[in-house]
Amino acid sequence: TTNTGMTPWSVEVPAHPDSVGKLAAVWKELVGGLSLGEVDAQWLFEMELCFMEVATNAVEHGAPPDGVQEPIEISAQLDGEVLEVSVCDAGPGIPDFESRGDLPDDLLAESGRGLAIVHQLIPDVRYDKAEPKNRLTLRRPLKR
Repeated sequence: TTNTGMTPWSVEVPAHPDSVGKLAAVWKELVGGLSLGEVDAQWLFEMELCFMEVATNAVEHGAPPDGVQEPIEISAQLDGEVLEVSVCDAGPGIPDFESRGDLPDDLLAESGRGLAIVHQLIPDVRYDKAEPKNRLTLRRPLKR
């Protein structure tokens, strides 16, 4: 069955580079916890890719400037037939968020493509800077 209510799923991970290796397991837990039912495999792959980009950025850059470790908060819920995934951190934020939908000039650079990929695949990407937290939310209709 599909969980179509607004019952949220959430977890916290340390804002530390060591947490990057745990994010795939977090994604599997998220998908299992929401009971998405049958969804298109390509859709699921693209959502996982976008989740991994956003969550990895938060883990790598989400520590607050004062160095105090605060966890990254990851939450998800189904809003009818729309999956909403939010990643919240206490880092310095995303400068020039609106321009991050453009691919960098150097496509072979080690970084800089993640948010552009997310903007290409997710129709509704929201960023809120509410001191002292940042919240990036991905909203995408389920594809069955």
